[in-house]
Amino acid sequence: YIDNAMLVVGDTPAPYVPLHSAEEWDRCQRYYEVHGGAYASLGIWGYRSGADAEWEVYQQFTARKSVTPTVTKVGTWDVYNTGQPTVDGPSVSGYRLKIVSLAAGVMFAQVNSSDDVVTAEANP
Repeated sequence: YIDNAMLVVGDTPAPYVPLHSAEEWDRCQRYYEVHGGAYASLGIWGYRSGADAEWEVYQQFTARKSVTPTVTKVGTWDVYNTGQPTVDGPSVSGYRLKIVSLAAGVMFAQVNSSDDVVTAEANP
């Protein structure tokens, strides 16, 4: 069993110093991040004067990704006067969440359970 191994160039071994858990977490979020997962923790709300009108909101990542990630909407969200939201324009710093109105008036899409999330996976 090997745990927390470290490669040292040279003859003298360096003492192992683990990263602080906050720094470790920040490094992990450069590659994988999840938004949502709790009722109404992520959503998009708007008002439009007719059908087929787009409404979008920009969601910023907690940590800048190492490369442009694959961003995926997971689950069936609560919606009103719109279809399911779509993810658009991912970049290393965030993505757009977009809905399209079915008729005039209020429209929204929001997560309604722990399995409704948006995942971002950046594999360099």
